[in-house]
Amino acid sequence: MVKKILNARLTLEQTQKQNDQVTIGSLYLSLLGNRPRVPWRCLIFANSARPKAIVTMWLQLQNKLPTSDRLASWGMDINQQCKLCQNKLETRDHLFVCCEFTRAIWRKLMAWIKWPDYTLDAWDTHLKWIIEKARGNNLTAQLFRLIYAECSHAVWIERNHKIFEDKCRNLEHVAKEVAYMCCMRAPTAISSRLQQLSFV
Repeated sequence: MVKKILNARLTLEQTQKQNDQVTIGSLYLSLLGNRPRVPWRCLIFANSARPKAIVTMWLQLQNKLPTSDRLASWGMDINQQCKLCQNKLETRDHLFVCCEFTRAIWRKLMAWIKWPDYTLDAWDTHLKWIIEKARGNNLTAQLFRLIYAECSHAVWIERNHKIFEDKCRNLEHVAKEVAYMCCMRAPTAISSRLQQLSFV
């Protein structure tokens, strides 16, 4: 860790010597180096969702959330059944793509904003689909990024409530909570439109 900090310091000093005007962007790019950019970065940047929802989504996209399959791979003796649907083993792919609870919430949100429903069964196709929908700065992409982050966070929180508090809320309630949060967090141009839509 100390070595990484010292290397970053050297990089910053070299950048400052090379450029008279140093910007945060140039410092960031010099620290980034030759690392490839992830294809899902469009979901993270310019997202008006709550910071904790963005962090949950960021961990989800990297498959770093402590789902049951990951905890079991670390040697923990736990029940690996999905806590939300009780049908399959809990993996990132199942929890956010195939779980019936998640799909039902997503269907309600898509009906609310009057978008066609999607049905995908594999993480790779799901990832391509969400990247395609989140690209760009138009209002549709901004809305999609917001809804996807808040929905991912809500599913993760609901899963944690079930495990740690043995509580399970109605999916209608969870979907309405996501819709409410999207109305509160959306940019003004989108927010007024969302509030006019009736939640089904």
